[in-house]
Amino acid sequence: MNRWIAVAALLLAMGRMPALGEEGGKEPAPPSEAEEREILDFVRENNAEMGKHLGDAKEHNPEMFHQKMQELSNMYRNPDMRTIFSRTMKAETNVRRLSEAYRKASAKEKEGMRAELEQALNEQFDAKLAGHEMHLKKMQEEIARQKERVSKRKAMKEQIVKKRMSELSGDVESWDW
Repeated sequence: MNRWIAVAALLLAMGRMPALGEEGGKEPAPPSEAEEREILDFVRENNAEMGKHLGDAKEHNPEMFHQKMQELSNMYRNPDMRTIFSRTMKAETNVRRLSEAYRKASAKEKEGMRAELEQALNEQFDAKLAGHEMHLKKMQEEIARQKERVSKRKAMKEQIVKKRMSELSGDVESWDW
């Protein structure tokens, strides 16, 4: 199932794996049955082969199916990532189709097909690059949040140390209302 490797790589490039590390540090809620159907339809529309693998997994390996649905739901819930996923899957399918035809073509036919295959590879590259750029943007946002957190903690060092000292020494003050 090389398609799962491709999906994982794409989701990772888009900053969607693992799900932990998102704002709040919690894994997003699993998709509902209705959302699973939507995702499955979306995947089938963009990559029939992957859709078939998911459909087979739903029937024969429900645990793996739900794991993949969780990963895909993280992507599906973000319209920008959904667009990049769609572009990437369509580009990959087109490249695969054209490269198979190119290998089977005669020398004379290859001349005319070369430009079309090159254009498809450019589209595939651009789609994957968009995913990497989105991932980079998310990483930069996370770095900015972490810098702010570190800065606040530095400013509150004395209070944090005193509170921890109280906790460890058993001299806990009541901060509740």
